[in-house]
Amino acid sequence: WKEKVVNSRRFAPEAPERIEKPMLCLQIAERLLEQSEDHLQETIQEADLDLAGAPRAGARQELLSEGILKPYLLDSLRFFHQTFLEFTMARWLTTRAGRPARNRIVASLGTLRGEEALLPWWPVLRQLLVMVPEADFSQILESLPLDSSAAFRTVTLATAIRSARPQLEGLLERALRLGA
Repeated sequence: WKEKVVNSRRFAPEAPERIEKPMLCLQIAERLLEQSEDHLQETIQEADLDLAGAPRAGARQELLSEGILKPYLLDSLRFFHQTFLEFTMARWLTTRAGRPARNRIVASLGTLRGEEALLPWWPVLRQLLVMVPEADFSQILESLPLDSSAAFRTVTLATAIRSARPQLEGLLERALRLGA
């Protein structure tokens, strides 16, 4: 994120185009998240983005040049990889503006019992769990159905990445009980 989105090869640190790059990525993530339901929407029409003005146009051009954004068909954009889309969606969900959507997604996932229900959202949640502060991590964890293999896998991977040893030990005990 910092190397390709925040930093710039062309623009100085204080340049408006450089400041716009992460904001444009987060706006794309927000819009794609809003359009997603049973599957993640991966493309957005350029007309749905405010690309007028030199800073925004320069940010778009550099994101295309760096390969962060890819053109799709004639008038749409997408991120270079679905994993980056999931990461950027999670990053947007950590913002104040993204909080209501985050609460809605976590609540939806917290009520699930079927393994296939809302399956595309688990990778976004895993990325989110890695990013949030400890208090938010614990709060989200409490609302998830850890008897679901999708939830358990998501939480275990995020916990391992966070290097949260006490929580990992608790998950290991749970896994051993589930497997017995």
